[in-house]
Amino acid sequence: MEENVVYCPSCGTQNSETHNYCVSCGEKLVKPSQAESKPKEVYVVATPKPVSSESDNPPTPVYSPFKQPDYYEGIDPDLASLVGNKQEYYLPHFRKFLNSEVIVSWNWCAFFFNPYWAFYRRMYGFGIGYLLFVAVCIFIAVLFAELIGAIALVALLLPPVFSGMFSNYFYLGSLQRKLDRLNTQGFEGRIAYINKYGGTSVIALVVSMVVVGGVVSLLFAFGLLATVFFILTSTLFGAVG
Repeated sequence: MEENVVYCPSCGTQNSETHNYCVSCGEKLVKPSQAESKPKEVYVVATPKPVSSESDNPPTPVYSPFKQPDYYEGIDPDLASLVGNKQEYYLPHFRKFLNSEVIVSWNWCAFFFNPYWAFYRRMYGFGIGYLLFVAVCIFIAVLFAELIGAIALVALLLPPVFSGMFSNYFYLGSLQRKLDRLNTQGFEGRIAYINKYGGTSVIALVVSMVVVGGVVSLLFAFGLLATVFFILTSTLFGAVG
């Protein structure tokens, strides 16, 4: 005797008539005896329905936030905003300063171009202090030039070497003081403060170059006039004597 079969209305799997539930998906089967007509084989026309499909269960979109560069790790975002450009250089140094007792690094730009670098980075007090430091060192170099040449050489090299080694640390200190004042501002005030006191200033760079160049030129002219005056007076008094 040939056994009747029943097709699952859910997944279309062929099942024996003796089964009450589909062997594939577990859907309840419609027996031939339960149908209006009792053919030898009962075919249920149905579109096979997969148990799981991407269309029935669309993947939940995952929105990952923008991943900041590694050099932002451990740094206050407002501090980074105050740095402006070249964050990829300064922030790793700042993180080392903040996480340890190290205060020494090296900044070639500060070594060669201070005080202009300081004014460009809006470190006006540091720039003025550096100029005074240079003036003192030049005075020491001139004072000991004839007596001890080594002291004069050290005095001339001391300002740029000091600047190259410690400028990044002093820059962090300047930014931290600005950050303290920034935290007292409201939302709009914070944006205005960052735009005004953060980042760099080309205008300050140009002004400092003009002022420093003018002062150096005046000192050179004064020294030249003093030398000429000394030579003339020495010649005159020598002739008279």
